[in-house]
Amino acid sequence: METIANNNNPELQLLRNQFSVLKEKVDTQAIVNEELMRKVMSNKWKEINRNSTLVRLITIVGIAYCTWIFATIHMSTPFIVGTATFMLLALGYNLYCHTKWGICYKEWLEGDLVVTGRKVAQFKLMKTRWLKVGIPAVCGWFAWFCYEVLNLNNRTNEFNSGLIIGGMVGGIAGAIIGYSLYHREQQRAASIIAQIAELTTS
Repeated sequence: METIANNNNPELQLLRNQFSVLKEKVDTQAIVNEELMRKVMSNKWKEINRNSTLVRLITIVGIAYCTWIFATIHMSTPFIVGTATFMLLALGYNLYCHTKWGICYKEWLEGDLVVTGRKVAQFKLMKTRWLKVGIPAVCGWFAWFCYEVLNLNNRTNEFNSGLIIGGMVGGIAGAIIGYSLYHREQQRAASIIAQIAELTTS
């Protein structure tokens, strides 16, 4: 009897209808918000890929240029080969990270965000590991570079000193630019992970 009375109550029925409409709007808004956040995360990932592509292009040009200039001023073959090898390793590691943990556009829009978040977190970790290896390696390379320059017999002392100073200035500038790109990449990756955590825990 109470159920029949409730069903015949126009005010109660109106409240139920309003609640149902409100729930549909909330559900729709949640879906729209998730789609927007997925697109935002996809755009951030595109920026990461774009910067990494730029770094790879610079590395390729750097390998060719360094090999040519070092051979021109008659540095030792082991140093030239060692420099090219180190740069090739850096290039290969960069490609490996983006191939191993690459995320396509469709995966951002339709894929499992938990799996995607793990990929981003692993990518972020691997880039941090490279930095820990890369900094000591670059310092060792620069010491080797100075040794090579100081042992150039076919150049004046002024030339050798200028080459070392130029290498220091170039190295500092490169370090600042490289760390800036790395820091920006890490920030974007951290932001993506935070957004995924917000979506998957809400």
